[in-house]
Amino acid sequence: GFLAGVTGALTSINGPVYIFYLLGIGQPRTEFRSTIALLFIVSGTLISSGFWVIGIVTAKVFVFSMTTLVPAFAGMWIGNLVGSRMPAEVFLKLVLFALIAMGCVFMYRSFQ
Repeated sequence: GFLAGVTGALTSINGPVYIFYLLGIGQPRTEFRSTIALLFIVSGTLISSGFWVIGIVTAKVFVFSMTTLVPAFAGMWIGNLVGSRMPAEVFLKLVLFALIAMGCVFMYRSFQ
């Protein structure tokens, strides 16, 4: 939790820490999906609130951000449908592949 808080505060990217932790404790797939969705909602709310307090988020940005909630929740719903139908081993491989892909994108962007 502390490490995710620090990385979230510094970079706004705390997902990988949560994912590695949940995978490390061997959380079952259904609980993993529910837990990670809740963690993203709570941490996103807290980070956004902090940005609002210090003035990074304006009313215009806030309204735009609220419009992104519909596709985000739709994606969670679709992900739950797809994730509940795939074998646990495939789910794990997809999660790890997504983490590796995100890491590669971040590294690529850091050299731009």
